[in-house]
Amino acid sequence: MSPKWGFIVERPFYIVSEMKSNRVLTQLTHDKFSIIKTPNGNDNQKFYFDQKTRTIRMVWKKSHALEFKNNYWVGYGSGLAIPKQQFKYEKGYIISVNINKVFTIEANKDIEAQRVIVANKNGGVNQRWKIVYVDQFKEQTKGLIDEFGLFANRPFYIRSRLPNKRLAECQGNYDVRQRRWRNNETAQQWYFDPTMKVIRSKKWNNRVLETTNKSTGLGNMRCYTPSARWW
Repeated sequence: MSPKWGFIVERPFYIVSEMKSNRVLTQLTHDKFSIIKTPNGNDNQKFYFDQKTRTIRMVWKKSHALEFKNNYWVGYGSGLAIPKQQFKYEKGYIISVNINKVFTIEANKDIEAQRVIVANKNGGVNQRWKIVYVDQFKEQTKGLIDEFGLFANRPFYIRSRLPNKRLAECQGNYDVRQRRWRNNETAQQWYFDPTMKVIRSKKWNNRVLETTNKSTGLGNMRCYTPSARWW
């Protein structure tokens, strides 16, 4: 432990909001700004404290560190031990040692992908965080996941409410089609992955249920091996 800075050195951790949903600080890989998201086990939700530079480094990009931008948004930049990259953890707050502002969930909104900024300390729960080390983090792996309304790792069917009550079936070409029920057909069975927060095919467990992007705002369902993060 580094007493002055409040972190255990070189030990990966999550930065967990104390708001009701306990979302974690997440660094977008396609953008230099930080948000809060449901924990999913990806490396861009994991950080560690670098003793040499006194910065919070990112596991997914170790040469870079968290910093506050000129508009006070939290993001990242090349780890240079500069004042805007130096933060300490004290009594539930992540505090800039340069300007004495604290990590804050913008607009006090506990919603997915809400931006994180630095702001004057006001005692709000949207400014309070827990440092949870990765080797101590416990993910729910069974039972009902209330936030998503699905049971973890428990196979289920997705059945249409139309008169024929056909089932969603994962096809070999990645399409999802409606098909009649067939006994023990695992391509018609799905399960919720509580770590990645995705619905997986039981037949091809490396494929997840997703929508294709369309400029019209409409999209087809497919069961696809993701090539990018789910957000």
